[in-house]
Amino acid sequence: MKNLGSVIREVRQSKALTLKQVAGSELSVAFLSKVERGNSDISLNNFLIVLKALNISWDEFFYVARGYQVGNGLKFMEKIKKYMLEDNVYGLQRLQSIEATMCNDDSNYHHFNVIIIDLIISQIQHTQFKKESVTELQTYLLNVENWGIYELTLFNNVMFCFPTPVLSLLLDNAMKKAIAYRHLPQYEELLMIIICNNLEITLQQKNIVQAEKIVAQSTEIYRNKRISLSNMKFKFLQGILMMYTGDVDSGKKLVVGVIEACYVLGDDEQAYSFEKYLNESTNFEI
Repeated sequence: MKNLGSVIREVRQSKALTLKQVAGSELSVAFLSKVERGNSDISLNNFLIVLKALNISWDEFFYVARGYQVGNGLKFMEKIKKYMLEDNVYGLQRLQSIEATMCNDDSNYHHFNVIIIDLIISQIQHTQFKKESVTELQTYLLNVENWGIYELTLFNNVMFCFPTPVLSLLLDNAMKKAIAYRHLPQYEELLMIIICNNLEITLQQKNIVQAEKIVAQSTEIYRNKRISLSNMKFKFLQGILMMYTGDVDSGKKLVVGVIEACYVLGDDEQAYSFEKYLNESTNFEI
């Protein structure tokens, strides 16, 4: 991987930005120049300031740093997602075999990947999760210092295996430990997706107290955000929660508004999905 400083210079020059423009009011031009030349280290906070000034995401930056190669962690998660959506157990087992051959004592990365696949296969086949596997992932996510894209994606892919109290605790961790990256669009969007999926699971379990807590914690994140699937899904689930807690008229108005917006935007498939969820969970038909 390229030196961080040289990548900062490469991206800055490609955007025709000066050192002064990138340094702004928070960094000195002299310091940034030293970083670019490899003569000074840069802290995480200062690095995030530079990313913001360059208007580039964390993953985009490291995509450049790796010589325009996608990181192995994201490649793996993309394959996992594809096989999950297809209920492709054979594909998952084949991927698991490959990961198992790469397990070693130096890193837990491939070991965790084997566990993730095992849990997903159990979910598809409706078999019991291995308690030790769930505990191992839980321990890792609770103790890792910062949550990056890998941790957020890992949690999103296997949150179905955690009991409700642990799910709540891990969501708190996701929101706190990914805070340094919140202004980076890809991190924020993934966190919003995780919140939605967590809220959906909690509503399916009829855990109203926890669902209300999730909404209260997350409203600020969703406020004034651009229209996206996760944003619309959050509003839809918020409406379902309102119906569960007795505010039926306001809840109906919100969910119907979201469904109508999906039709207006041409996303008929998502509108149908919301209508089905509404009918099955509340016995209310549009």
